[in-house]
Amino acid sequence: MKFHLDFVGIIGDSLQIFIKHKKPMALITLFTLLLNSIIILCNFLSIEPLLNDLVMKETLLLTRSPGSSEYASLPLAVAADFKIIAGVQWLFILAICIVSLLTSTLAILASAITYVGLELNFTDLLVKNCEVIEKTIYYLYWKKSMDLRQLGRLDS
Repeated sequence: MKFHLDFVGIIGDSLQIFIKHKKPMALITLFTLLLNSIIILCNFLSIEPLLNDLVMKETLLLTRSPGSSEYASLPLAVAADFKIIAGVQWLFILAICIVSLLTSTLAILASAITYVGLELNFTDLLVKNCEVIEKTIYYLYWKKSMDLRQLGRLDS
């Protein structure tokens, strides 16, 4: 295969890899869709009761008289519900980011392996992908801690 270093050449090579190796790329695409669908379904199922509770408390707030003790406690409960909903949403955003990182590195690794001409099954590819991510995170953490130690030595 001839190497193309321009943008159009890279896109053409990536399309050739996808066409040449349909089964692994289709598995990666299905894996990506499956994980994202599961996360979105869990998000929908977990946020629905919280939103119903929030709407009920807001409805009670409209029906109570301003002088009652319930009226004073309902805004605090609504604010607490907002905090819970925001926390749950941040957890799902984090989960989607992790899945996106996993699946994008999986696609890049599969493309690189098939471009070289090697063959791996899907489970070996997943294991190799996790190893690559683990090494990258370890390196970034180690590099950051080494930089911070060197900055500390320079300040002394």
